[in-house]
Amino acid sequence: MQQYLASELGLKDRSPGQIVNVYRPPTEVFDPVSLASYDNKDVTIDHPDDLVNAQTFKQVTAGHAISPGRQDVDDPDYVVVDLLIKDQYAIDAINQNKEELSAGYTSEYRYAPGIAPCGTAYEFIQCTITINHIALCDQARAGQVGSAITIDKV
Repeated sequence: MQQYLASELGLKDRSPGQIVNVYRPPTEVFDPVSLASYDNKDVTIDHPDDLVNAQTFKQVTAGHAISPGRQDVDDPDYVVVDLLIKDQYAIDAINQNKEELSAGYTSEYRYAPGIAPCGTAYEFIQCTITINHIALCDQARAGQVGSAITIDKV
Protein backbone atom coordinates (compact mmCIF):
# COMPACT_ATOMS: atom_id res chain seq x y z
CA MET A 1 0.00 0.00 0.00
CA GLN A 2 1.32 3.44 -0.90
CA GLN A 3 -0.16 6.90 -0.81
CA TYR A 4 -0.04 9.33 -3.71
CA LEU A 5 -1.29 12.86 -4.22
CA ALA A 6 -4.25 13.11 -6.59
CA SER A 7 -2.06 15.32 -8.81
CA GLU A 8 0.54 12.54 -9.10
CA LEU A 9 -2.15 10.24 -10.48
CA GLY A 10 -3.57 12.89 -12.81
CA LEU A 11 -6.93 12.85 -11.04
CA LYS A 12 -9.06 15.88 -11.91
CA ASP A 13 -12.15 14.96 -9.85
CA ARG A 14 -10.62 16.10 -6.54
CA SER A 15 -8.16 18.51 -4.97
CA PRO A 16 -4.60 18.02 -6.32
CA GLY A 17 -3.29 17.63 -2.76
CA GLN A 18 -5.76 14.93 -1.70
CA ILE A 19 -4.12 11.69 -0.56
CA VAL A 20 -5.12 8.59 -2.53
CA ASN A 21 -4.42 5.04 -1.35
CA VAL A 22 -3.02 2.76 -4.04
CA TYR A 23 -2.61 -0.98 -3.61
CA ARG A 24 0.53 -2.48 -5.13
CA PRO A 25 -0.13 -6.24 -5.22
CA PRO A 26 2.94 -8.44 -4.74
CA THR A 27 2.11 -10.09 -8.07
CA GLU A 28 2.76 -6.71 -9.74
CA VAL A 29 5.72 -5.51 -7.64
CA PHE A 30 7.52 -8.84 -8.04
CA ASP A 31 6.40 -9.55 -11.58
CA PRO A 32 9.47 -10.90 -13.45
CA VAL A 33 9.04 -8.34 -16.24
CA SER A 34 8.91 -5.49 -13.74
CA LEU A 35 11.93 -6.80 -11.80
CA ALA A 36 13.89 -7.20 -15.04
CA SER A 37 13.23 -3.54 -15.85
CA TYR A 38 15.56 -2.42 -13.01
CA ASP A 39 18.63 -3.72 -14.84
CA ASN A 40 20.92 -0.94 -16.16
CA LYS A 41 18.55 1.83 -15.09
CA ASP A 42 20.08 5.15 -14.05
CA VAL A 43 20.61 6.10 -10.41
CA THR A 44 19.80 9.74 -9.64
CA ILE A 45 20.20 12.01 -6.64
CA ASP A 46 16.59 12.65 -5.69
CA HIS A 47 13.93 12.30 -8.37
CA PRO A 48 14.50 14.42 -11.47
CA ASP A 49 11.65 16.66 -12.65
CA ASP A 50 10.88 14.25 -15.50
CA LEU A 51 11.68 10.65 -16.36
CA VAL A 52 15.30 10.01 -17.29
CA ASN A 53 15.76 9.93 -21.07
CA ALA A 54 18.44 10.41 -23.72
CA GLN A 55 18.24 14.19 -23.37
CA THR A 56 18.51 14.31 -19.55
CA PHE A 57 20.66 11.39 -18.41
CA LYS A 58 23.98 13.28 -18.51
CA GLN A 59 22.60 15.92 -16.15
CA VAL A 60 20.94 13.58 -13.62
CA THR A 61 22.77 10.25 -13.57
CA ALA A 62 25.07 9.33 -10.67
CA GLY A 63 25.42 5.63 -11.54
CA HIS A 64 23.30 2.71 -12.68
CA ALA A 65 21.79 -0.58 -11.63
CA ILE A 66 23.95 -3.59 -12.39
CA SER A 67 21.32 -6.26 -11.82
CA PRO A 68 17.63 -6.90 -12.26
CA GLY A 69 15.53 -6.41 -9.15
CA ARG A 70 14.82 -9.35 -6.88
CA GLN A 71 12.66 -9.96 -3.86
CA ASP A 72 14.55 -9.35 -0.61
CA VAL A 73 14.95 -12.69 1.18
CA ASP A 74 15.22 -11.00 4.61
CA ASP A 75 12.25 -8.65 4.13
CA PRO A 76 10.06 -10.04 1.32
CA ASP A 77 8.02 -6.82 1.05
CA TYR A 78 10.96 -5.10 -0.64
CA VAL A 79 12.96 -5.27 -3.86
CA VAL A 80 16.76 -5.47 -3.87
CA VAL A 81 18.89 -4.26 -6.75
CA ASP A 82 22.66 -3.87 -7.05
CA LEU A 83 23.88 -0.38 -7.89
CA LEU A 84 27.14 1.05 -9.19
CA ILE A 85 27.55 4.64 -8.00
CA LYS A 86 30.34 6.56 -9.75
CA ASP A 87 29.51 10.19 -9.00
CA GLN A 88 31.54 11.61 -6.08
CA TYR A 89 28.73 13.94 -5.01
CA ALA A 90 26.39 10.93 -4.74
CA ILE A 91 29.00 8.88 -2.84
CA ASP A 92 29.46 11.76 -0.39
CA ALA A 93 25.66 12.08 0.00
CA ILE A 94 25.40 8.35 0.78
CA ASN A 95 28.23 8.64 3.31
CA GLN A 96 26.26 11.48 4.94
CA ASN A 97 23.19 9.20 5.31
CA LYS A 98 21.26 9.86 2.08
CA GLU A 99 20.44 6.17 2.11
CA GLU A 100 16.85 5.66 1.07
CA LEU A 101 15.99 4.50 -2.42
CA SER A 102 12.90 5.30 -4.45
CA ALA A 103 12.11 3.80 -7.82
CA GLY A 104 10.94 6.18 -10.53
CA TYR A 105 8.63 4.28 -12.86
CA THR A 106 5.71 4.26 -15.17
CA SER A 107 2.67 2.16 -14.37
CA GLU A 108 -1.04 1.78 -14.91
CA TYR A 109 -3.65 2.58 -12.27
CA ARG A 110 -6.88 0.62 -12.33
CA TYR A 111 -9.82 2.05 -10.42
CA ALA A 112 -10.89 -0.89 -8.28
CA PRO A 113 -11.77 0.11 -4.69
CA GLY A 114 -11.13 -2.57 -2.11
CA ILE A 115 -9.42 -3.53 1.13
CA ALA A 116 -5.75 -4.54 1.08
CA PRO A 117 -4.56 -7.57 3.08
CA CYS A 118 -3.26 -5.12 5.73
CA GLY A 119 -6.85 -3.89 6.24
CA THR A 120 -6.41 -0.48 4.56
CA ALA A 121 -9.00 0.72 2.06
CA TYR A 122 -7.71 1.70 -1.39
CA GLU A 123 -9.16 3.18 -4.57
CA PHE A 124 -6.66 2.08 -7.20
CA ILE A 125 -4.51 -0.92 -8.02
CA GLN A 126 -1.10 -0.24 -9.52
CA CYS A 127 -0.02 -2.60 -12.30
CA THR A 128 2.42 -2.90 -15.23
CA ILE A 129 5.30 -1.29 -13.30
CA THR A 130 8.27 -0.39 -15.51
CA ILE A 131 11.32 1.14 -13.84
CA ASN A 132 12.83 4.32 -15.30
CA HIS A 133 15.37 5.27 -12.60
CA ILE A 134 16.33 4.66 -8.98
CA ALA A 135 16.62 7.82 -6.84
CA LEU A 136 18.81 8.29 -3.79
CA CYS A 137 16.52 10.13 -1.36
CA ASP A 138 16.45 11.54 2.13
CA GLN A 139 12.93 10.18 2.56
CA ALA A 140 11.50 7.60 0.13
CA ARG A 141 7.75 6.99 -0.25
CA ALA A 142 8.10 3.38 0.84
CA GLY A 143 9.73 4.56 4.06
CA GLN A 144 13.01 3.65 5.63
CA VAL A 145 14.02 0.06 5.09
CA GLY A 146 16.82 -0.21 7.59
CA SER A 147 20.10 0.22 5.82
CA ALA A 148 18.93 0.48 2.24
CA ILE A 149 22.44 0.97 0.92
CA THR A 150 25.44 -1.19 1.65
CA ILE A 151 28.67 0.29 0.38
CA ASP A 152 31.47 -1.97 -0.78
CA LYS A 153 34.67 0.04 -1.04
CA VAL A 154 37.23 -0.92 -3.64
